[in-house]
Amino acid sequence: MEIIHHFGLKIRSVADARAFANLGVHLELGSEGQPGFGVTGFDISENDPRWFEVQRLVQEFKITEFVKTRFSEVENRSARVLCMFASLQKGYPSDASYLDFLAETYDLGSYCLHCGAGLVQVRPFRIKSWRNLNRTVWQLNWVFDEFLVAREIWMDVFKPYGIECWPVLSAQTGAEVDSIVQLRIVHEGHLDATDFATIACTHCGRKKSPLNLRGFAPLPTVVPSPIFKSFDLFGSGANAFHRVYVSGELFSEIQRKGLRGLDFYPCGPS
Repeated sequence: MEIIHHFGLKIRSVADARAFANLGVHLELGSEGQPGFGVTGFDISENDPRWFEVQRLVQEFKITEFVKTRFSEVENRSARVLCMFASLQKGYPSDASYLDFLAETYDLGSYCLHCGAGLVQVRPFRIKSWRNLNRTVWQLNWVFDEFLVAREIWMDVFKPYGIECWPVLSAQTGAEVDSIVQLRIVHEGHLDATDFATIACTHCGRKKSPLNLRGFAPLPTVVPSPIFKSFDLFGSGANAFHRVYVSGELFSEIQRKGLRGLDFYPCGPS
């Protein structure tokens, strides 16, 4: 297991950039004095021998910091269940505003505008553009717990495990897009609540947790299907989504078939 930090920086001068270069961190920058000069970023592992010096230096320049975990092949392959994320978000659903997109796709009877909880999909996604992403699994922006794949990938990899699909529609014509489907993830499982803290919405009372990508994923109490969503919600602000989990067997099949665009977080031992 390796903890990776991605820092977004605002560098003001060549001297600032040189301070990072002296630690062996070479930043991609524009020309000094030009608009956008110095807005950059880099990744570094906590295992890196430069970590403590870089961590001290970066505090003056940091705009954002995101933490993720890189797992070994042994850690992934030995897990009974893994959390699955898409590393590629591509495009937006239709030309609609976010609220219009929700209304055309979901039952909003239990939806909370303040925290994002309560969405129930009842109609297919309508997308305005698409292309053949070959053996890539991907997501639309705004939607972090649904996955799109080429139809042949669904038939080859996911359908044999009893995983159904939604059609995907063209936003322009309303016709079904033959080449793409959405994985239909219908099962849910509770997670071990001792693994994370929850915050209740002040409007609807439903709870969700900030997404923490440091270390192993929270462990489900049951594995109801080869692919399933957490009953528990995650996110911040008005965004709420479920974590998506796959069994170790399905993970092995995904790896064997060479699917791209996915990151996996194994669960800790039960």
